[in-house]
Amino acid sequence: MKKGLILSLKIIVLVIFVAWVFIVFIDYFRTRQDEKPMFCISEKTYKYADGKTYECVGIGYKMYKYERDSINATEFGPIFIEQKTNGDTPLN
Repeated sequence: MKKGLILSLKIIVLVIFVAWVFIVFIDYFRTRQDEKPMFCISEKTYKYADGKTYECVGIGYKMYKYERDSINATEFGPIFIEQKTNGDTPLN
């Protein structure tokens, strides 16, 4: 009985992990194709004097899309990455 419970828990954890990896890869590849991620927990757009920055926070990752005079790029990485602000404060 105890071995069956442990096996069931291992399978559940494995399924959750595989689903998480699948979600991260979907959003990563959508970002590389210049599309919005599908699985954002929160989204926010920061407006600056020289443009804007879009932020998407997912489960364990963040994505920033910079549309500013100083930087025009997309960044995808772990949850602890910080936005590149060049010392500017958002207008909103």
